[in-house]
Amino acid sequence: MQVLTEIISAFLQLLLFSLIPLTYYWVRQRTLSGFLRFVGLFTPVSRGYAYGLIVGLLLFASTSSVFYVFDLLEVLKSPGTISGNIRALNGGWETAAVVFIASVITTGLSEEVLFRGFIAKRLFDIVGFARGNLVQALLFGVLHGIIFVPVVEGPAPLVVLSALTAAAGYLMGWINEEKGGGSIVPGWCAHAVGNGLAFSVAAFLL
Repeated sequence: MQVLTEIISAFLQLLLFSLIPLTYYWVRQRTLSGFLRFVGLFTPVSRGYAYGLIVGLLLFASTSSVFYVFDLLEVLKSPGTISGNIRALNGGWETAAVVFIASVITTGLSEEVLFRGFIAKRLFDIVGFARGNLVQALLFGVLHGIIFVPVVEGPAPLVVLSALTAAAGYLMGWINEEKGGGSIVPGWCAHAVGNGLAFSVAAFLL
């Protein structure tokens, strides 16, 4: 039952996060044909997958270090957070399935479509890659920082987590454009790997 609930929640979030780019594309093109390519959902060059995996592992390692140094492991157990909700399932195949869905679709695909597929690419058209990637990364970091406000005590860890998330957003934007041929799939892979490992730690090791 929990798996079905997570699947429904994941696709509702994907729909919600895709609504703005879908509306924008429809207004400009009067068709949905070509929308997936518009947001970067197409097969990347082969090396893009390897870069996605490497960046995902790097994100997990750096995030884990920050949580350990600032004694924030309890945040992963907090009720209302994705990791906290997953941990409450108490293990088993359902937990593993929810970890997969949450990392690949709920956070990974949904956020990549909106931030790197829509916001970043529109910024690239307006201000160029360097500035556009920086702006989308900062926006990504700030919004995640806001999410962390209720569960993180003190400004220092909040600033560090926001900066780390912004850096992750920048790296994912960079590998998409520079190593993936404009596809958001490498960033999606990185996002899914990083979150999947973090959720797995929260679910099975804490």
